Amino acid sequence: MRTLLFSALLQIGLIGIVSLIGLSAAPAVNAQSNQLDESQKAVLVFDFRMDQLANSEVAKTMKMGEKMKQLAPPSEFAVGIEDVTRIYGAVSAPESVEAMQAFRGKGPLPVEFFVRFELVNAEALNKSLSKLAEKSDAVEIGGKQFYKPREEDKPDNLLAAQVDDKTIEFGTTVYLTRADRKVFTDGLTAAWKKSPEDAIRLALDLEGASELVDAAMEQGKASVPSNFTPFIDLLGAASDLRISIDYENANLLTIGMTGKSESEAEDLEGGLQTLVGFGQMFGTQPIQGIKQQSEELGTMVEGMLNALEPVREGTDVTLAIPHPEGFAEALKAVAPN
Repeated sequence: MRTLLFSALLQIGLIGIVSLIGLSAAPAVNAQSNQLDESQKAVLVFDFRMDQLANSEVAKTMKMGEKMKQLAPPSEFAVGIEDVTRIYGAVSAPESVEAMQAFRGKGPLPVEFFVRFELVNAEALNKSLSKLAEKSDAVEIGGKQFYKPREEDKPDNLLAAQVDDKTIEFGTTVYLTRADRKVFTDGLTAAWKKSPEDAIRLALDLEGASELVDAAMEQGKASVPSNFTPFIDLLGAASDLRISIDYENANLLTIGMTGKSESEAEDLEGGLQTLVGFGQMFGTQPIQGIKQQSEELGTMVEGMLNALEPVREGTDVTLAIPHPEGFAEALKAVAPN
């Protein structure tokens, strides 16, 4: 169910983030008003603390830093993924699913967004800005310098700007010309406050992105057996979704949802409990495979799976995978050479 929703969400995110390639800055544009229309407010926020994740013992054991370098696309801004310490941003919902699907790279993006890249040092930022300036036109808006795409086939509402001596920001004109980044819907603000301070955090205002969520649910129902459709319908009982990952804190993975009412929160709790039961039932065979490589690790994973239990407090429902003591050490048995 989550995979089906995320595939739809990624289409929005990729429209914004992939469009960063080739940004620059523009002739004068009037500064934006502080007041946002509800449709312009962000419904998705993400915060990836790359350094915090990469420096964890689990990441070091599994050589995740090396894998990230291999998977990262070639950089057009003279810095690599290893130079990025944090990626933080937010995205609004498109006016319609059709508008998102019809976008072909020209004209204004069908979403508003901002994304900040914090780099390791000022030298990395200067390299990035120099490369960016080669493909951009400098522009001053409200006394601040921006970069705007020079190519005609790029979206015409994109900007980039230096935030401080180590941070560069990309986004749409509506967000970047604001004095602040208070662009969340009320639902997203509430969801973000409930999210644990983990290395990777993501929150989604499901009600604010209702059209996108409804489309994802319909797509999901069409692609799974009929006996699984009730689990997809459960998404309609939630007002938000929160996911966080951390390899050093008490939980490796935390999934949270807020029910639209207490009775709907009970439905969410029951649905998650059923899904956990399926996972525990079908997880037996994979765990035996792990035990063949390492009895210690297999027993540890078995304990993690058996410990899964949805917890409901009022309208909030949380499911967490605990981080057992000695997990990073046990992983060495299956770690890449």
